[in-house]
Amino acid sequence: MKVFNVYDETQVRQTVDFIRKLEFKDGKATARGSAKDIKQNYQITQEVKEARPIFNDVRKLFLADGLLSSYTTAKEVVSPRVASYKDGGHYGWHVDMAIMNQKRTDMSFTLMLSDGYEGGELEIDLGHMKQSAKLKKGQMVVYPTGVLHQVNPVTSGERLCIVGWLSCGVRDQEDREALFKMGYEIQRLKQFVDDPAELNQLNYLAQHFRRKLTP
Repeated sequence: MKVFNVYDETQVRQTVDFIRKLEFKDGKATARGSAKDIKQNYQITQEVKEARPIFNDVRKLFLADGLLSSYTTAKEVVSPRVASYKDGGHYGWHVDMAIMNQKRTDMSFTLMLSDGYEGGELEIDLGHMKQSAKLKKGQMVVYPTGVLHQVNPVTSGERLCIVGWLSCGVRDQEDREALFKMGYEIQRLKQFVDDPAELNQLNYLAQHFRRKLTP
């Protein structure tokens, strides 16, 4: 699980102002099976034509040449939606679907648009440990889709966010982490060498493994 700063104050405000003009629907409509019993929120999905500009802006975040793109190796954003939790809204322990809209989901993300609320922490169960995240508005958390997670009840205020899933160029989380760390170290080493060509072999290895790991 990693957190990135993706929207500044102005971008958050503009996005929230845009959302306030749209109509939310009961989030249970997109839940499957027993998930309907543990999900209490309201959503705006990408099927709402008027909402598509904000989802297109989110897609651009993953296609830009930066840390978020490097970490996720995202190829496609799958089934993004706005989610609102308030008045006890929550989503109990669950695992997201591996396939959505006939697309493989490798990573999940939450982009926070509010932070003046109580409760509503995102908890992730990694088996050997649990992690909890309560983001500031403008921050995005990204984590592997296959992990067990929940959103705790919101006891006051509104937890407003954009959530979605990623189909990634590199399937395995450990491989994505390794490639990201290798790229980071190469960038770090650049400040210690006089000639960037000295890192050519490391760059070759990084790109070699990326090609091998990308289907």
